Amino acid sequence: MYGFSGGVLFVDLSRNKVVRRELREDIVKRFIGGYGINNFLLLDIFHPNIDSLSPSNPLILGAGPLVGTLAPGASKIVATTKLPMTNSYGSPAGGGSFALYLKMAGYDHLIVVGRAERPVYIAIEDENVEIRSAHDIWGTGIFDTTDELVARHGEGGVIAIGPAGENLVKFSIALVDKAGTLGRGGLGAVMGAKNLKAVFARGSRDVEVADPEAFLELVRGLYERIRRYPMRTVISKYGLLAGLREWAEILQYPVEELREYFDPILYEREVLVRSFACPGCPIGDRFIYRLKENGRELRVWAADFFTVLVTFGIRFGIKSHRDLLKILYLVNQHGIDMLTLSNIMESFKRAYEDGSLSREDLEGLSPEDGGTFVFSLIERVISGEGIGDVIRGGWPAIFEKFGDRIRKYAMVIKGLDVLYDPRRSYLGSMEFEQIVCPRGPTSNSGGSPTYVPGKDAEFFIRHCRRVGVPEDAIKKIVRKGEINIPRLVRYFEEWYCILNSLGVCNRAHINRFYSIDLCVGLFSAATGIDITREAMRLAAERIWNLQRMINALDGFTRRDDAIPEQWFEPLRERGRVFVMRDYYRRREISREDLEKMLDEYYEERGWDRKTGIPTLRKLSELGLKEVIDVANKYGFKIPQS
Repeated sequence: MYGFSGGVLFVDLSRNKVVRRELREDIVKRFIGGYGINNFLLLDIFHPNIDSLSPSNPLILGAGPLVGTLAPGASKIVATTKLPMTNSYGSPAGGGSFALYLKMAGYDHLIVVGRAERPVYIAIEDENVEIRSAHDIWGTGIFDTTDELVARHGEGGVIAIGPAGENLVKFSIALVDKAGTLGRGGLGAVMGAKNLKAVFARGSRDVEVADPEAFLELVRGLYERIRRYPMRTVISKYGLLAGLREWAEILQYPVEELREYFDPILYEREVLVRSFACPGCPIGDRFIYRLKENGRELRVWAADFFTVLVTFGIRFGIKSHRDLLKILYLVNQHGIDMLTLSNIMESFKRAYEDGSLSREDLEGLSPEDGGTFVFSLIERVISGEGIGDVIRGGWPAIFEKFGDRIRKYAMVIKGLDVLYDPRRSYLGSMEFEQIVCPRGPTSNSGGSPTYVPGKDAEFFIRHCRRVGVPEDAIKKIVRKGEINIPRLVRYFEEWYCILNSLGVCNRAHINRFYSIDLCVGLFSAATGIDITREAMRLAAERIWNLQRMINALDGFTRRDDAIPEQWFEPLRERGRVFVMRDYYRRREISREDLEKMLDEYYEERGWDRKTGIPTLRKLSELGLKEVIDVANKYGFKIPQS
């Protein structure tokens, strides 16, 4: 199969069994690759109402058809599983070399089920696939585990968890090759519950494309455009920090104050070792930093310095680059989602400032102490002592411990904390997407040009055409010079489906160079499968509906697309009062407004407004007979129309 390796690897840890299956071409035509096929494979083994940490919860890894080719930025591995924080099925994705090496070994997808009796890792080396003991690396950090497996097996890709995942911390993550974050929502705990420390892959095969000449012509044009990109050099040095002024505008934060937390001269001279790239990426926006600790110089691998600066630096007044690097080292080495950890700490801080929590409640700690407070809580989460054990259980355990004293300060949707507070910025597509995404709040699937404030209608029309939004839909999205956010979200969710299914990075500085027509051309040239623009867009819609239906079969409805109450309360910060406003910051958004927006979103998708579930008519239009059969099997009533 051109563009694909043609293999699906099935590993049952409970039975110590490994089976190779063939990837069916008819599935490829309907679901494109990685993200889409992952969800189809999940449906084939789906059982409702299983526990996310039970042996029955499958973990499916998938690489798209452009991975292993010369397509720039095609290095994504997609993981599909039931996530502990949300108790829903989601498909987080991460960059790195693992997807490439998995395909070079002969496999496009890996399905892991069961639970090993003792700690293990999976070693994939071409046809030789082994479930090997991990007793000597259990308890070690992700950086150390990755180095050890590469030392044992040679150059390859590694997905590993740290002690947080082993100890079933609800918001633990895995890392791909020490830097690609994978699994916001608790993927690390899913692997830990399976006694699965890591997966290593390497192979000796090439990924062949069907029409090399046509493929290379498209790729050359892509690389030439990227080469001319004026921000390429600065992004490879600073990552997201390259847009500091833009972020200040989005967050309504004085850029001068932001600069107090970031010294570019100090960063380059004392912090940055070098940037590096995922396979096939011409940008290079991942970094190795140096951390001087107790006379030693540690290497800190990370996707970016920007995230720790915003989540811990600005929030807790930590201006020391060394302290921020130490936080980054601790969370990545142990496999902790820094976004959730920071949001938990901020909730404690707000509750403390309002008198809802006392120093005694926080076991002698005070958020007023800034860095001391942050490091003390991180140490307790790592050790599992006292309040650290409560935090390990995620929001449910925190709510059980502190009740309404903390609940009113925690913005949570589907059990996962909000990343984008529309009061701080505005209600754009990423803010709205947090409500409707089956995974809960993430940083990717609702990404659109609305992350840049105040763009005009023509700007959005151009971008809608780039990603394949039909002309009749554009007329509904852009009306009277304003943007209809819920209708826009549908099509950027589907754009996300296309990129993740092909295996292409959806970061803005790669995503911006791709278009629906380019994706069609690359897929056809790579696989030899003729596909039209409409067929690819339809496949993306099919994938998103499949994901939504799998969660509906597990009990998710419109009630789970819940809007945080805090969004309707003024946010008092830095001597100012912020309220939720529309994208243009012209008018305040009420609960009634948001409920109407949900109605519009469901209408645009052809779903039942009352339940938020895809209708039988929509599923039939998309050819999702398998979903209808599974629904009938379990007595699930699908809305008719």
